[in-house]
Parts: sequence; structure tokens; C-alpha cells
Amino acid sequence: MADLSYKSEKGISKKTRKDLVVRSIKKKGFRVDRKGFGTINIDEKRIDEAVKYMNTDAEFAAFEAIHAILKRGVNIDGHENHKGRNYPSYTFAGPITINGVPGVVAVVVRKTTDNFYKIHRVLAPDGSEFVFPEIKKEEPRGGRGTTPLSGQLYEPISSSFNLSVAQNEGESKIK
Repeated sequence: MADLSYKSEKGISKKTRKDLVVRSIKKKGFRVDRKGFGTINIDEKRIDEAVKYMNTDAEFAAFEAIHAILKRGVNIDGHENHKGRNYPSYTFAGPITINGVPGVVAVVVRKTTDNFYKIHRVLAPDGSEFVFPEIKKEEPRGGRGTTPLSGQLYEPISSSFNLSVAQNEGESKIK
């Protein structure tokens, strides 16, 4: 369902992570329509609550797949009285690949008068803990590259490789 590339964000606060997730989800929309189930809301309040319980980079990376899982994932579980809280919940799951490593994302939806995204988890295909793979750093190869902050492509300026200095008048002291 989703093939993701994600760079670990060690050292950033959960608030900053939440803000990044909200911006990403906002681009796709805060609602998902699931055929035969209805509209599922993924609003900022629910994202904030979910981020408080997330501890792994894989869980943050998987936010990019939430829409696809909710729309096309398999309904794998449901509870009429979720943890004794007097509301039903449903769990939708689907495959994911993060940095080339396969996994499974399970997304819990709380069903009340509306349907709300609750939380998600990432597991290895065998149900064990998903081990988050780091993106391997490539060695610089010269020529084109990307800027460190924006990731935008750049072309080196040919004059940056010119080791000569123009002389206006007179002789150079270097022979």
C-alpha cells in the first residue's frame, strides 16, 4: 500500500513532529472516505493524542500511509466496547515498506457518532517488532547534488573549480 523513504529525526521534540505530521496530513485532507464504512476524521486533535503515545521512527514514518490504509486496508479486528470505554473500535491493516524493509501498519478507528482515527502501530510481517532501517548515506560523487537543508537539486558552478586568479596589471610574484 505504501513504499516510504524516511530519515530518522533524532532529537526533535514531539511537538515539532506533530506539526510536521499535521502539515503532511493536511495536504491529503483531514478526512478519508471508506466505502461501506463512512468518513473517518484525522484531525489535529487526534494526531496530537496519537503522537503522545508514539515512540518509534517507524510510527512517525507510517503517518504517510494512514490515508491509504484507512481507505483500502483490511478490517482485521473490532471491539464493541473498546477497553471498557463504551465505544466500538475497528482496526484496519495493510502492508508498508519503510526504507526498503517490509512491515504492516495497523490503524485503530474509534466509532461514535463520527469515526475518528485513534492510533496506529507498525509491526514486522511476522508480528514482531519492526526494526527501523536507517537510510544509507551515499558518498558524494561530484557533479550534481542536493542542498543539505532543502534537498533541492543543484549544479556546481564551473567557476568554482577554477583555481586561477585574474591579474589586472603587473606581474605576479608567483612563478
